Amino acid sequence: MRATGVDYETADKTLRETGDKVKPAIVMILNRCSFEEARIILEKNGGFIRRSIGEPPH
Repeated sequence: MRATGVDYETADKTLRETGDKVKPAIVMILNRCSFEEARIILEKNGGFIRRSIGEPPH
């Protein structure tokens, strides 16, 4: 919630979608992308959230 600025319900829903994986959840929220897109973006960026923010999904 603090890292993304979203409400509790949105954070909880997104975390459940990722199987409680925090990094993809943060990337999903901030990049407005799917779990699969967030996973690919994180992989391309060495798992670093900061590098993954603002990265287009394709």
